[in-house]
Amino acid sequence: PDVVSRVFEPFFTTKPLGKGSGLGLPQVLGLAKQLGGGVEIDTAPNQGSTVRVYLPRAEALDAVAPSIDIAPDSAALKGLRVLLVDDDVGVRTVTAQMLKDLGCRVTLAESGEQALDRMREDPDLQAALVDFAMPGLSGGETAAGLRWERADFPVVIMTGYADLEELAETWAGPVMHKPFNMADLAKFGPVTKLSLEQIFGY
Repeated sequence: PDVVSRVFEPFFTTKPLGKGSGLGLPQVLGLAKQLGGGVEIDTAPNQGSTVRVYLPRAEALDAVAPSIDIAPDSAALKGLRVLLVDDDVGVRTVTAQMLKDLGCRVTLAESGEQALDRMREDPDLQAALVDFAMPGLSGGETAAGLRWERADFPVVIMTGYADLEELAETWAGPVMHKPFNMADLAKFGPVTKLSLEQIFGY
C-alpha cells in the first residue's frame, strides 16, 4: 500500500540506483490528465499490477489550430532562456529536463499568473512553452498576457488533442501536440526565430 500510494510521485522508484528515473508513471498520469482522462492502478501481492489509462473519445473537429511544419534543430536551442508553464508537476518536470538536455536554460511556472510574474522579474527570457489546459488563466490567455508585456515574445502552446476545438477559438499561433518527444522539442528553437508574419500571417 505504501508503494502504490506513491507510484505517481515524480522520481519515486523501487528500482536500484541508476536503473530507473521514477518519471514513467508520473508522465503517463500527467499526459492522461492533460488529454482529459486519467489513470487507474490495481495491484495485489504476488499477482502483479494492472495500469489502465482512460482517454476521452476523439471527435472530428471543424477548426484546428495550426502547427508549424519545421525541421528539428537542437542547435537553435543552445543557451535559449525558456519560460516553461504547466500546472502538472509531472509534465513540467519531464519537459524541463528534456529542454535542459537540449541546451536550454529553463524557468518554471505552474500557472499563467505565475508565468506573467516570471516575465516581469526576468527581462532576459527569450521564449515560452505554455500548456493550454490550466486552471485560472488558460494557455491562450497566458500567451496573450506574455505578448502584452513584450509584443515580439515567441510563445508556443502545448496541448492534447482533446483541447483543439477550444484552442482554435483563442490561439492562432504555433502549437506543440502532446505527447511529444525530444525530436518534437527540437523544433521549438527554430519556431522562436520565425517572424510574426510567418507565425500569425500578419
